[in-house]
Amino acid sequence: MYGVEPSTLVKKYFQVRDYYILEGGKFEFRVKYDTNSKTNFVMLLEELSKNGMTAVMKGTKEDTFIVVEGITEQHYKPSRLIYVFAFLTAGALILSGI
Repeated sequence: MYGVEPSTLVKKYFQVRDYYILEGGKFEFRVKYDTNSKTNFVMLLEELSKNGMTAVMKGTKEDTFIVVEGITEQHYKPSRLIYVFAFLTAGALILSGI
């Protein structure tokens, strides 16, 4: 699913106490928080984004979690409202021309 295993990247920057695989391809890592954790998390985010993933750090200094998941691509789908307004505009132009 991923180019690089998320656990490898997280273990590169944090001391992992435990981790869980959640539904939907998410990973939750329980990590040790230290003075470099914020800097390490920014570097982790950069590496994860290169591999099509993102992460969120949450919890307290005593109990910190990092949740890693794949980035889902959102496809732009134009709204039907655009076509309705175009039809109404064309109709108003035709009626005003009569």
